[in-house]
Parts: sequence; structure tokens; C-alpha cells
Amino acid sequence: MAVYTGIRENHHCMVTVDGAPLHPRLDLNLHASSVFDWGHLDSPCAQLALALLCHHCISDLPRALNRYLELHWRLIEALPHQEWTLTSEQIDRVLLEIETPSEGAVTRQHATKTRDVEATSRKARELRSVPGGTVAADQLIVSFRSSKTRKKAM
Repeated sequence: MAVYTGIRENHHCMVTVDGAPLHPRLDLNLHASSVFDWGHLDSPCAQLALALLCHHCISDLPRALNRYLELHWRLIEALPHQEWTLTSEQIDRVLLEIETPSEGAVTRQHATKTRDVEATSRKARELRSVPGGTVAADQLIVSFRSSKTRKKAM
């Protein structure tokens, strides 16, 4: 089990894993920050999340690359300002939360779909109530779906 430690001294942040400096993984050049930071949302914090997950998921680099921003938002941003310690087990728990859809996430997805359907129905009612409105509800729904598809493609 690896132990990750971050210490802030004189406006300089140092992160170690089992006592040795954590490799910043600048070779991946995603945020090009040669320094680490934590406690807020910016490039040095994202670079820390990337470096932590690359070390933690050493045998599964694609997993690290796909999950590091979520780790950044859920964990790195919330770390105490001066000093912190994380274990591999704690990172595993956060990864499990990220990779397991929660009931709340499923409910939010359902709510979004419901809002889309309600908006389509409302628009269809508005068009039918307009004098001379000749657009059929079927055409509106097809039009609505194709406009959403175009937005996703952009």
C-alpha cells in the first residue's frame, strides 16, 4: 500500500510517494505544469491528480488518463491547504465512487431526459395553438431529436 503525502512550505508544494518525490508525468504533457498544487481547480492541481493516478494505476495507464479529472474534482480540490496524506486504499475508494454510477447520477440522467421530453411536448402544444400552425407534433419531435444530435456532434 502506497502512502502519498503533500506538504506546502514557503509557497512551494512537495508531493511524495512512500517518501520519494512523485513523478509529475510531464511526459503526458496534459497540463504542462512542473509544480503540483491542491485545494482548488487549476492546472497544477490537475497535474497532481494525473501524477497520483498514473502512479496508483501503474499497470492501467488508460484508466488513469480517463479518471484523473474526476479525481481532481472529487479529491484534489478538497485536500487541506497545508499538509495531507492519502493511501492507495483511499484512492481506490474514490475511484470506486467514480466508476460506480450512483442512484443520484441515474436520477439526474432521468431528469434530463424527462425535461427534454417535456420541452418537446410543450413546444408541440404551442405550435398547435398558434393560428395557422401546420407543423405536426411528429415532425417537431423528429426535428427536436435531429437538432439535439447536431449539438452533440459539434
